[in-house]
Amino acid sequence: MGKREKIIIGFLILTIAVLVYFEVTSPEPLDFRPDYTFESTSTLGSKAFNEAVENSTFENISYIDKSIYESFVNNEIENGTLIFINQSSSISKVGWEKLKDWVKEGNQLFISNNYFSAALTNDYKFSTRNFTNNLGQNYFDSKLTSISEKEFPSGKYITQQYFIRLDSITADTLGYVSPLKEDQASYPNLLRIKEGDGEIFLHSHPESFGNFYFLRRSHHAYVEEIFALFNNKENLYLDAYFKSGKQVVTSPLQFILKDRALKWMFYSLLIGVLLMLIFMAKRKQKAIPVVKPYPNKSVEFIRTISDVFQKKQSNEEFVHMKTQQLQKKWFLEFGVSKNPSNEELQVIAQKKEMDVEDVQNDLKQIKKISNKLEIEQRDLKKVIRIVKKYM
Repeated sequence: MGKREKIIIGFLILTIAVLVYFEVTSPEPLDFRPDYTFESTSTLGSKAFNEAVENSTFENISYIDKSIYESFVNNEIENGTLIFINQSSSISKVGWEKLKDWVKEGNQLFISNNYFSAALTNDYKFSTRNFTNNLGQNYFDSKLTSISEKEFPSGKYITQQYFIRLDSITADTLGYVSPLKEDQASYPNLLRIKEGDGEIFLHSHPESFGNFYFLRRSHHAYVEEIFALFNNKENLYLDAYFKSGKQVVTSPLQFILKDRALKWMFYSLLIGVLLMLIFMAKRKQKAIPVVKPYPNKSVEFIRTISDVFQKKQSNEEFVHMKTQQLQKKWFLEFGVSKNPSNEELQVIAQKKEMDVEDVQNDLKQIKKISNKLEIEQRDLKKVIRIVKKYM
């Protein structure tokens, strides 16, 4: 590696290190994606709310990590208060019927969602709507009229939901929301529905329980007043199953990419390997010489031998060689001896599909020529033609 390449690599490594340092140490931007998991410290995670609940006056606090139907079938839910906080809780129709029967026994159910499941909306015939102001910011005030007339400013960033089409159900409106302080219009965002001896509370602003809002003094007081509605302080059940931010780590790579520092370490490693492949791809050894295989000179060898025979002009040796070739061929293929009998000649004739007289005549011609004292060129050619018939 030359000096110039070393300088380039050093500069790239320094640049990457500086970028990674500033990326890792810079504060993370606010991420308002729905989360609501109890251990999450993200903007809309619920770690602060969960810690407050654990320090509350409830005697027993349990987390439901199964579907509602499974929890009731396994008798994991006793009398008390059950809370759902998420962007949406996909409660099935069967699970909703179980919940309603449980509430009728004198229990309390609190659901804070932006979007409610079809089982609820079809049962109570209601829907939700949202509003924003002209500036794209959602300054709004919330108040619980049944408890106090105090207003709780909710800040910005979140699109506020409220309930519409409430004539089909008997519900008490406990909370209102208004889009701007100077706007006198108010919209319901907290309902109470009586079911048997129990109560169902529907709330359309789950962001109040997220870290970003809950840690504000005004929102903390707002949540405290909501919790004052729960009169059953024995058992509190918190839903941990319907959570938007719940993630299941299925691979080591997913775990690495989930953490900001590990993610940048992984990216730095990949960039380093790529640079190494780019700059270290040159050969570090001399080129291996090409060794050509030895040429096949069989044809040249045969030509040389044939030239030797031709120069010697020994027709007798040619005839003797061709005769031996024919005898060897017959012996290997038909098991015929050097001096074949009539039966053996018949075998040769059958195999070659010839008349036995023709085979006998060919053999006599070869013997006749072989016994000559001087073999001429035409005799040699005749022997060669006869031998070719049996090859």
